Amino acid sequence: MPGCGDRFRYPERAFIIISFCCNVVSLGYITRLLAGREAVACTVVDTPDGPRSVLVHADVNHTDCIIVFLLVYFFSTSSCVWWILLKLQWVLVVGMLWTRGAIERHAGVLHVVAWTLPTILTVANLVNRSVYADELTGLCYVGGGRSRLLFAIVPFAAFLIAGTIFLVAGFASLYRSRRNARLSGTETDHHEVFVVRIDVFCMLYVVPAAVSLACCCYEHVATNALSPDDGIQPSSAVLTLKVFCSLIVGTTSSMWILNGKTLHSWKTLFKRVCKRRCSGRSSSGSNKLATGSVMSPRHRPSR
Repeated sequence: MPGCGDRFRYPERAFIIISFCCNVVSLGYITRLLAGREAVACTVVDTPDGPRSVLVHADVNHTDCIIVFLLVYFFSTSSCVWWILLKLQWVLVVGMLWTRGAIERHAGVLHVVAWTLPTILTVANLVNRSVYADELTGLCYVGGGRSRLLFAIVPFAAFLIAGTIFLVAGFASLYRSRRNARLSGTETDHHEVFVVRIDVFCMLYVVPAAVSLACCCYEHVATNALSPDDGIQPSSAVLTLKVFCSLIVGTTSSMWILNGKTLHSWKTLFKRVCKRRCSGRSSSGSNKLATGSVMSPRHRPSR
């Protein structure tokens, strides 16, 4: 994004990274749509009745399935980790009065934590052969009873709890700072706007994340009942809701970025690009005219 290095410093730069991760997750869904259900979710096995197409089940050799799994799982996990780090930075700025420069000096540590933890979980999934194709969507994700619990439900529940704790701590610190500012007669309009934007983003992020986690728990219970009589067939509406909530998070993070300044930055960028192209065309045209004027006397007929 043009100008993001100047406008979106830490901690706001985490919104850029969260939006990027959510966009890559959507690329996983688009890849599945373009490649087709059979190419991503199905594999051919030999049976006594001949070759048969079945859903991918704990297969790490299916390239298309693994690519979709990496796009969806790795970057969705990364967006959750960055959300926690965003709340941690907010607590440091509001509660412990860290400056933006102090956070930027520790930006390398943030990136190491944000990308290492999803890498470990992704590699553990591949080593454990926990990649399964979903029958409803055709996506490749964490499957199996124990694997879904260890690599999907428990990590995302821990991310949600940790982020909520930092969120509550940040609100408490911000409330104390606002109260002290009002008692001292300091202007708090900027803090009011900041609080409203944080409130909207947090509600639009926490609610879909909690609903998606609840849908995962429902799917886990429904598909891993003790007996067929006690088991509940997973509802397609609930599974569709899980997909919707996992994608709507990217829209909420983009709400922080999309404003008048962002549109002005893109407008300025397009004007610069168009101006360079127009100047390039005009300069090339003038060079051709100059070349033609220099070469024209040589081609004049002799008398």
